[in-house]
Amino acid sequence: MCLTDFPARRASSGLYSNRGARMIPRLPSPWTLLLLLPQLLGAAPQPDPARVASLKKTAIPVRSIDPEDADFTDLLPLRRLIGQARIVGLGEQSHGDGATLRAKVRLVRFLHEKMGFNLLAWESGLYDCEQMDRALRSDVPIEQASATGVFRVWSRSGQVRPLFEYVRSTHGTKRPLRMTGFDMQISSPRTYATFARHLFEFLDRFDAGALSSESRGSVQELLLALPRVEKYQPVPEQRQRYRAAVERGIEGLALSPRRGALPREEAFWNRALRNLLIREEQIRGLFEEGKFKNSPALGNLRDRTMAEILLWLAREYYPKEKIILWAASFHLVRNQAAIDTRTLSIDYKATETMGNLVWKALGERMYTIAFTAFQGKAGASSTTPWTRELQTPPEDSLEAVWYATGATYAYLDLRKLPKDHWLRKPVLSGPLGYSLMSAAWPDHFDAVFYTDTMVPNTQDASGPQAVERTKPQAQPAPHPHRIMLASPSP
Repeated sequence: MCLTDFPARRASSGLYSNRGARMIPRLPSPWTLLLLLPQLLGAAPQPDPARVASLKKTAIPVRSIDPEDADFTDLLPLRRLIGQARIVGLGEQSHGDGATLRAKVRLVRFLHEKMGFNLLAWESGLYDCEQMDRALRSDVPIEQASATGVFRVWSRSGQVRPLFEYVRSTHGTKRPLRMTGFDMQISSPRTYATFARHLFEFLDRFDAGALSSESRGSVQELLLALPRVEKYQPVPEQRQRYRAAVERGIEGLALSPRRGALPREEAFWNRALRNLLIREEQIRGLFEEGKFKNSPALGNLRDRTMAEILLWLAREYYPKEKIILWAASFHLVRNQAAIDTRTLSIDYKATETMGNLVWKALGERMYTIAFTAFQGKAGASSTTPWTRELQTPPEDSLEAVWYATGATYAYLDLRKLPKDHWLRKPVLSGPLGYSLMSAAWPDHFDAVFYTDTMVPNTQDASGPQAVERTKPQAQPAPHPHRIMLASPSP
């Protein structure tokens, strides 16, 4: 999973006095009160009216994010905008964005039903998601089937559950929606118990001696050790034995085509075992000497491997399919080094993302959609519970301008904007973990999906998202950033 979060920042307003470990409020000075008076009276600075009018004219209103809403009239303009792209990436600011998850489910349905995208690839394990796909084609309960594949933040999400139900409903039709994964990580705890058994069963179909009992024991031992990531501290000889056993499995697979195995099956297990080696390397680096030591190099290792897996899926394993990606926006962004993060705690200069690598390989055949929101809360309860209140964006941000248009949901294609459009210059926005960053966003994503109010990702899909459809915006709710645009003369 992507460790996306909100960067911590301390207020520097001068309204607090630091005494020891506590922040003690003190009375503001008369000059401070004078400066704050416009805000206190509700007269906060307004977004540029010209930008508001421009965005209202250019953005596509989206009627609904209800996954059950199959009237895709509002989304039909996306067919022209996405065009001939073979891969469409659906991002999310964090993994706690309930409204975004619902919007993504509806977009998946649209892409499948109206644009011929028949494969959904998750930011989750390759082996895991292939097992999930098989389970959904059986009578295994939805909760159990999804738990065999994607990370818990999605498998236990009430907002995502309609997607698994939809996928199951397509099986048995002329165009089923298949699922796979492009991550080298193991996303389902159940994989540790089934991976080795399925591997050995495949090898035994052609040569029971392809992997010795000693090597099989080492592979199983490695799979038992990896879930305890913080405690994975094998001595050098032990680690060498683990890796040698996996490598011997890869060597055994190399002989399987000559013994009658299907090349596609051999290619799958070859990729799955290589993923296991890379995951072992990543865990060893993250918790070397028992201490967490994250670094750009280890993050790049994961994104580089995800790019390799995705390109392998597109070129070899599913060469005829159009692919939808379900991932954090961070993994989809390109040209990330050019983004001004405006904080020392986030630096993309040494970062290489999957999106950037795949873009270099495929160019405009890849189309990425970022998501953003103006207000509300994000959060998740499927693992360690957390909730964050979204801070009101400044008036010069994309979110504030969008809010001023009165939109509830909207879609903006960035790829076809005029060369002199204001969004082709650096603008503040928060599609990456809600951290406001400055960038010419068309250089980094191909589109942005806007939601007025974010709600948390919950297991029971509770919250205000029950009211789905956009209401008439003739009289928007008062807010410092709302601008009432004059109606054109008849």
